[in-house]
Amino acid sequence: MSEEKFKVKYGKNLEDIKAKTPTVLLPVSLGESSLVLLDIVVSQLEEQSAMNRAHIGYKLVVVIIDESDFDNTGIDIKENVQKLKEVLGTELLDKLDIKFKIVKSESYVTSNRLQKIFLTHDFKSFSVKSENDLDIDLKTILLQTLDKSTREDLLNIVRKETILRTAIAENCSVVLFGHSMSKLADDILSLAVKGRGSEISDNLTDGIIEYEQTDLHILHPLRDILFSEIKEYSKLSGLSELALNVFEGATVKKSIKNKTINELIKDYFRSVEVEYPEVISTVVKIGSKMAHPPTQDDFQIKNCILCNNAIYNDPKHWLEQITVHGGAPLESEEERANLEAYLASVKDKKSDSLLHESDKVVPLCYGCIVNLGTTGQSGFIWPTKRPSKQEILDEYVLTDDEEED
Repeated sequence: MSEEKFKVKYGKNLEDIKAKTPTVLLPVSLGESSLVLLDIVVSQLEEQSAMNRAHIGYKLVVVIIDESDFDNTGIDIKENVQKLKEVLGTELLDKLDIKFKIVKSESYVTSNRLQKIFLTHDFKSFSVKSENDLDIDLKTILLQTLDKSTREDLLNIVRKETILRTAIAENCSVVLFGHSMSKLADDILSLAVKGRGSEISDNLTDGIIEYEQTDLHILHPLRDILFSEIKEYSKLSGLSELALNVFEGATVKKSIKNKTINELIKDYFRSVEVEYPEVISTVVKIGSKMAHPPTQDDFQIKNCILCNNAIYNDPKHWLEQITVHGGAPLESEEERANLEAYLASVKDKKSDSLLHESDKVVPLCYGCIVNLGTTGQSGFIWPTKRPSKQEILDEYVLTDDEEED
């Protein structure tokens, strides 16, 4: 964050100075990494203010996503945010004009955007408007699948979209993520395992992304710091007492079969971090070099209806190629009868019978096809339409008085 945009601006034209002063969004999960980054950024702004007659180089907006409606932890987010403000210094935060914004994850679910997504046995996907589920909440949506890894993956989609929408609503041009090197390594491997490798370059590297016709500069200032180092800083600064460790840190002891993909990978990296830190740095270095995959000659890049990430190659083609096409030759009348019965049952599947000309065929990425395969039911309800920039601004104004701390 030593770039020119984060330094104090000088000049006689106040309007010109204001225009050049960026607004920075810092998502805080109340885990140790994000708390440490917040403490460092506040210290930087305090230093700028002391050395430049109360002038600072950028405005800071802190966003906390409130998931208390469905996480069953009993955590009072507003109470924890208030404690955080007291530790950092309420007067200092007011002096630096740092805004704290609490956004409920439920804001991601809007009834007029709910769709039922169907997946056929041959990986065709289509959607129909969900007329009878207008009052569905995020908890009910997540409980459509019993697979914990799928549920966590869907929740990460909600978190990412909520953060980016808040950046648009607050007119932010920069988003700071508090991911440590250890956390980045966790995410790189977990994305690869889930079939989301093409998202690594956009989600975990620094650079400019476009979101609803707005350029956002994504930065990970702690990308060279191990989580074990962050824990020590957190202890010394007194932040460890505030940390909830909801998304990172030591995981609760439980059997392997009850752990998600992220938890398994996290446990592995925590076990090697102290003695073999080069393992983690190597994974992050390789991940930072990844680029978007090449596309097929006749394939047009689309966005997944569920996670909204770009699809560079047809996942249906990939899924068909990794399966065995030819079966053993039929040798008896009984085997032929069994084959005919199987083909008839596949043909009569409910998802196929629901596909009409009026239904909308929608694109799904490989990762979301895998996720839908774990739901075990016909029709997955999800808010498929991303709101426009103007809709984000309008909805934000309506909920601002309720959710702003």
